Amino acid sequence: MIRICAEPPPDTATAIVTQIDTQLKAQAKGVTAESTLKDKLEESIVVLAHRTAALDAFRIGIYALCQYYINGAITSAEVKSIFEKLLDAFVVSSSKAEPSSLSNSKTEPPSPH
Repeated sequence: MIRICAEPPPDTATAIVTQIDTQLKAQAKGVTAESTLKDKLEESIVVLAHRTAALDAFRIGIYALCQYYINGAITSAEVKSIFEKLLDAFVVSSSKAEPSSLSNSKTEPPSPH
């Protein structure tokens, strides 16, 4: 079985729109030729999540936890214990910065299998 750790999701999304408009006219023996090319490129960036220091530390911690597990450095029991510590630290540090944004309820860690 191949195991991989998914990197944390991006904080932004980029949308790129390209538009091309072309025209061409031609005649044979009277030799008339016309050509037109118009192009347009638009790019926009949308912020999906505001990254705080607490969120950044939590995301990096979860990714590192996955790497330790799939490389055999820790057991699945240790994953659960460390995940709970990461989650508790995140809730405490986030609630100091944004008291209304988080509840103190616990969630289950991602399955290591």
